[in-house]
Amino acid sequence: MFNQFFVNTRLPVKERICFKITITVFKCLNGLGPQYLSELLNSYVPNGSLRSMKENLLKPGERAFSVGGPMIWNSLESHVRKSPTMAAFKKSLKTELFKRSLNH
Repeated sequence: MFNQFFVNTRLPVKERICFKITITVFKCLNGLGPQYLSELLNSYVPNGSLRSMKENLLKPGERAFSVGGPMIWNSLESHVRKSPTMAAFKKSLKTELFKRSLNH
């Protein structure tokens, strides 16, 4: 039932924007995005040994993409951020964004 709903329903506008931004962040972090955008993203490196070291978090910067991208990226569940392929990432991301839209 949920799978049929998922296939036949488009993401709301807000979630579509998040989807596009987050796909771009994923590409940049995996060497598939444009260099000028990749340079705007900084990985978060804690000073000590923390559990968050393995969470693939980004440190927000000052510009629009470098602030919005990391904010959306860091709000994703850990298993979504750690997706091994673009296809797996898109699927997990869409599922999470659909869940968010249904909860609002």
